[in-house]
Amino acid sequence: MGTIHEVARLAGVSPTTVSMVLNNKHGTSIPPPTCERVLAAADELGYRPNPYARALVGSKAPLIKLVYRPHEMYIGNLKGASLLAKLRAMDREIMVTDSLVEDDPEAFVEGLLWGMPEAVMFQYVSRGDTLAEVCTALHAEHVHCMIADCWELPDPQVPCDAVTVDRLAGIALGVGHLVERGHRDVGLVLAVGQFGRLQGYDETLHRHGISDRYVARFDPQNGPSGRTRETTVAMAAQNVTTNLLQGSPQVTALMCGSDMAALGAMRAAAELGYTIPEDLALVGFHGEPWTELLPVPLTTVAEPVAEMCELATEILRARLDSDTQPWLRTRVTPHLLVRQSTDSMRRLQNASRIHAD
Repeated sequence: MGTIHEVARLAGVSPTTVSMVLNNKHGTSIPPPTCERVLAAADELGYRPNPYARALVGSKAPLIKLVYRPHEMYIGNLKGASLLAKLRAMDREIMVTDSLVEDDPEAFVEGLLWGMPEAVMFQYVSRGDTLAEVCTALHAEHVHCMIADCWELPDPQVPCDAVTVDRLAGIALGVGHLVERGHRDVGLVLAVGQFGRLQGYDETLHRHGISDRYVARFDPQNGPSGRTRETTVAMAAQNVTTNLLQGSPQVTALMCGSDMAALGAMRAAAELGYTIPEDLALVGFHGEPWTELLPVPLTTVAEPVAEMCELATEILRARLDSDTQPWLRTRVTPHLLVRQSTDSMRRLQNASRIHAD
C-alpha cells in the first residue's frame, strides 16, 4: 500500500492536493483532470485515506483541531485543559493532536488536514519559522489558525491570530516589586531559553537606574535522569542559586523564571543559612496553586490562563462567524500575587547601609 507522498509524486501534485481530492473537501477548485490523476494514482498504488478521517468529513458538526503537546509542567497542562474546555463549548467536534512535526512542515500540514478541520488552534509554540509556513499552507486550504501562547508573536503577515502571555511585562512586575521594596542587588534565576525573562529583568533594572546584574542560568536537559522535569528544574535552580549567592553575597532578592525555580532557590538559600524573607526575598513566575501553601508562601507572577484561553477562543469564534478584520496579535498581562516571601527587609537594611557608606 502506497503513501500519500507516493500518490502525490505519481500524480504530479502536492500531498495537500491528494488529501483534498481523496477526502472530497467541499468548496475547492481543483480541476477535474487533476482529480482524475490523483484517483488513478491512488488506485494504482492501493492507497486509501485513514477511515477515521473520512468519518470526520461526514460528521454533522464542523471540526476544530487543538494541537497540544503534553507537558511535564503543571502550567502547560493547565493551559491545554483550559483551551479544550473552552473549545468544547463552541458546539463543534474537537480533535486533540500532539503530532508536531516541526522539522517537516509539509508532513505536519498533511496531518492537520486529515478530517478537513475548519480551524486549528496551537497551544504553545516556539518555532516561529515553521509555524509561519504551516499557517500559510493551512490558510490556503481555508483553515483558520489560532495560536494560543507562544515564545514571541508571529510576524503580522502570517495568516493567523495569536494570543500570548506577556512574559516580559510579568518579569517587570516581579522585579519592579522587589525594587519598590528597596532592593538594589536583585538576581535572576532562569532556565536556558525562557523567553522574555532576561529582557524584562534588564530593562526594569535599567529603568530604575540600577547597573548591577546577577544572572544564574541552568539547563534542565542536563539534570539527573529518572526525575520529572519539574524536579529537574528545581534541582538545577538550586545548584545555580547556591553558586550565585556564594559568589555574590550582596544579593538580597531573587526573581525566578518559574515557581519551580523559586522552589529550588528556596532550598539553596536554606542550606546556606538564609532565612526567607528576612535574609533573601523571592519572587516566582507562573502562579501555581501550591505556592501559597509553602512554609513561607511565595510571591509570584501569575499567568492569566483563564483570560488568555477565553480571549483565544472568542477570537476564533469570531473568525468562524466570518470576521475579516486584520490578523490579531494580542498579549495578556500577568498579575502579581504578593505573599510573605517578599515581606521582611532585615538584611536589606544592612545592605542599604553598606551602599550608603
